[in-house]
Amino acid sequence: MRNTLIVAFERFRVQRRTFLTVGGTLGAVALGIGTTSNGIQRARAAPDSFPSVTFDSTASLLDADGQPLTDDSLIAVWAEDTAYNVDEDGDGNAVSYPDDTPIPLVASESSVVGFGAPIAQDDTNFQQGNEEVVLNVFDAEVGGSGTVAFDEGHGQFYDTEEFGAFIDYAESNGYAIEPTTTLTADLDGAQGAIVTSPSEAFTESELNALATFVGEGGALLLFSQSDFRNFDATANLNAIADAVGASFRFNDDQVLDPENNVGPDFIPLTDEFNSAFPYFEDRSGLGVELDPAETYTVDVVEVTDGDTIDVRFDNGTEDTVRILGIDTPETSAGPERVQEWEGIESIDYLLEQGEAATEYAEERLAGEPVEIGFDENEPLRGDFGRLLAYVTVDGTLYNEQAIADGRARVYDSGLTRHDAFLENDVDARAAGHGRPARSEARAGRRGGER
Repeated sequence: MRNTLIVAFERFRVQRRTFLTVGGTLGAVALGIGTTSNGIQRARAAPDSFPSVTFDSTASLLDADGQPLTDDSLIAVWAEDTAYNVDEDGDGNAVSYPDDTPIPLVASESSVVGFGAPIAQDDTNFQQGNEEVVLNVFDAEVGGSGTVAFDEGHGQFYDTEEFGAFIDYAESNGYAIEPTTTLTADLDGAQGAIVTSPSEAFTESELNALATFVGEGGALLLFSQSDFRNFDATANLNAIADAVGASFRFNDDQVLDPENNVGPDFIPLTDEFNSAFPYFEDRSGLGVELDPAETYTVDVVEVTDGDTIDVRFDNGTEDTVRILGIDTPETSAGPERVQEWEGIESIDYLLEQGEAATEYAEERLAGEPVEIGFDENEPLRGDFGRLLAYVTVDGTLYNEQAIADGRARVYDSGLTRHDAFLENDVDARAAGHGRPARSEARAGRRGGER
């Protein structure tokens, strides 16, 4: 049974992505190879080889004494030099990284691998190399095939349901991923084990069983998460790392990167890989190769608000769609400003209308199969890495209908359907349909690039 507070946190975290406005970009970073103080290459991805990896809400790694980890023989992935770490939950337990010390996000020693975040969960942007890294870790540490026991017995939010797409991917590549609520009892016969942020601590006997498993050659993958709202269970993971004799620990912090990210600065993007580890082979992954000239039928798995939805493709990959050409008020105060809505002066009123727009979208889209398509005058993805798409449900173009019903306004943009959308916007305002429709679109704003 999932901890209800963790579920609430995750819902808030998804929403929080919408509220933040940052200067980050998914754009390419400079290529090159750096050398660490120990002479180990910190190799960035070559243009045509392994892609970057995202770390959504990630912690950093420390050494066994709880100090910044600088032993590069243990570090597989660093954050970019533009990253820094913070004590997000404010409990005073975070260890700060100096400005001149690279921040480790993945560490590995003797078949024990620690990740600062669960980088292959279903809401991952699989256009990056996340699932490929984890599968490469499987190949290197588990052995190319075999059974991996996935712990669900310690109050984890990130259980096998949250890793469905990756599990299918791993199983198609020779692995059997077995969920278990009695992990230590099921280690016999397993070649690997996964533990994600356990909100309930492991007992001494369980820790001893894990230590024996690792000592006999079993692979152990530990996934942490940032200390945002203190759901990271750092102490419980560190007890495991200590029991199995790992030389690294997890930090009670959050890593932010205002320059290299996929929108919000709490989703760092990096290609700072340690070439000494065999984790970065470019292979066929889960990302859907989309043709901007085609349309795709997908299932709506979640409605964030009136203009943003999460969808699932046929292969199980999930992605976020920013619905093209329209804007609806936010559902939290966040950065929403009345100045962006001409003719409206009350933030409370905007929030009320944001909730109404979200309900409107949920009634029409939630749980439904929809068709998404793209616009020749707009990029496939916006600045936040989201797909920019038209959404058609039951033969009706949602983008246009939301405007006509007064639940959205049109953006002033180069969209090919802009004039038709604007005509609907004008008609809706004239008819008094929905209150946000009375607000003029802001000149120069482009849908999806918020």
